[in-house]
Amino acid sequence: MNRREVNYAIALCVALTTAAGCGGHASQSMGDLASMPRAATAQGSSWIARNASQGDLLYVGQPDDGAVTIYSFPQGQVVGQLLGLGYVNNLCSDDRGDVWIMASLSSYGSRLYEYAHGGRRITTLIDSLGEGWACGVDPTTGDLAVANEVGGDYRSNVAIYANGSGVPAQYAMPDVDWPFSATYDNVGDLFVGGQVSVYDAGTDWLPRGTYEFKRFKARPNTRTHVGAQWGDKQLTEIAHPELIHRYSIANGKASFLGSMTLDVSRIRNFVVHQRYLIASGGSSIYVFNFPDGGSPTETFAPNYYVSGIALSVRRN
Repeated sequence: MNRREVNYAIALCVALTTAAGCGGHASQSMGDLASMPRAATAQGSSWIARNASQGDLLYVGQPDDGAVTIYSFPQGQVVGQLLGLGYVNNLCSDDRGDVWIMASLSSYGSRLYEYAHGGRRITTLIDSLGEGWACGVDPTTGDLAVANEVGGDYRSNVAIYANGSGVPAQYAMPDVDWPFSATYDNVGDLFVGGQVSVYDAGTDWLPRGTYEFKRFKARPNTRTHVGAQWGDKQLTEIAHPELIHRYSIANGKASFLGSMTLDVSRIRNFVVHQRYLIASGGSSIYVFNFPDGGSPTETFAPNYYVSGIALSVRRN
């Protein structure tokens, strides 16, 4: 597996706003994704529109350009670009709308940039424990989890920065050798999905308040899957290439909720939000009805390779 194949791991966190649930925003259709500009040239200086922070923003990583392009969401207008970041591996966002960007260092490790919603850089961290491929933020504490691949030899660890700062605590994983995804549930349990061996994958699980990862052993188990994500009060695992299992998590136990299939086989990461499953692979983003699955209702295909996507939701 080469760098580009593994870099399909995309932290995609998308939310639709409704008048009842998010401070009076009008309801929008996921179909607006199709109207997004195909690309923005990564040149010149970083910039962001003055009023960009007034709405939801989609941050899109362009690793070959060392850039992140910012779109208004769901309108799809380019409202900013962050340049000079290095090779962008992935992105994730938190409940405040802050966005974390992970970029490989030229030597070893990763540089972690935190940006305010529609604003400037807040802080920069250096992760020397490995090369970050996935990240997630604990909604209960603000802790930042960075899932690292170590030295290109199929070993991995997780660095957890308390409240997104300071010196991280390091955790080994018993199962996952190459992380594809990292996600917290609503009570602070951490799930890291990824490659277990050359032809297999799995999920490791760090329950809240514990200090040792466990193997996630839900039944039916999805061994050859490409990642796990929390959304709509459930954990969703996508098997290779189309099968999906859904679980509820309570009191340290997983309960099977059902399965679904997708009519797209090159899925590498995804997010579940309300009635939608949004997935990405290569240079395409697909939107499916959840939990129905089937064919995508929308497809967005920018003309550059996408390494990570995060939605920064405006908070009142």
